[in-house]
Amino acid sequence: APIANTSIGTNGLTNIEFEPAFNQYLFARERGNMIYQSNVGGNLEKFADLPSGHSVYSFTHTHDVTNGTNIYYCSNGSLYRLNKSISGTVTNTTLNWGSSEMKCDISGIEYDASINMLYFPVRMNGKTAIARFNLSGL
Repeated sequence: APIANTSIGTNGLTNIEFEPAFNQYLFARERGNMIYQSNVGGNLEKFADLPSGHSVYSFTHTHDVTNGTNIYYCSNGSLYRLNKSISGTVTNTTLNWGSSEMKCDISGIEYDASINMLYFPVRMNGKTAIARFNLSGL
């Protein structure tokens, strides 16, 4: 159904990401477990399901013609990469940063393409900070 005529539930939407390579938008329902896509002027469709027990509050993405689209999000205190390959295969990977005590916060995540880096809030010992994760070499 066209996006203007489609409901995806009562929870609000997370951030909306535009992917110029496909002329499409990616978005999710807050606290939901599915990423949606819609081409400009097109229909609302499922992009990918998150694993059981995962919820998305905020995400960001990257895309390249070799590896497909990567969705980065925090859930249950961990940082994840969901990859949807060009062929449509979906894999989900936990991205570790060396501290089991530092927890990824759900309140936001940003990508800086100029240095291939993610920025996101973390919590540790009752304190909040901004962490960065280098995507080079993944």
